Amino acid sequence: MTQKFVEHLSKHGLSYGTTEEFDFRLSIFAEKDAEIQRINSDPANTFTVGHNFLSTWTKDETSRLMGYKGPKNISDEKVVELSEENL
Repeated sequence: MTQKFVEHLSKHGLSYGTTEEFDFRLSIFAEKDAEIQRINSDPANTFTVGHNFLSTWTKDETSRLMGYKGPKNISDEKVVELSEENL
């Protein structure tokens, strides 16, 4: 797995400053690699998946790419329905 990870780093121009960061990112990569293998081995799937630049990112890091997230204290209870008369 380490060789595959190093090849991924080289392909995407990544490097990590500490052994701890390297090991942390390797563990994320290994988890995602196992998920990729599971998906690709399913004969019912008509597609294949693979690694990309996000393969070493955490869920929090990838969630930042998803755009604006509103405040969590907003609930559906404050919805005011307006009258449709005289439209």
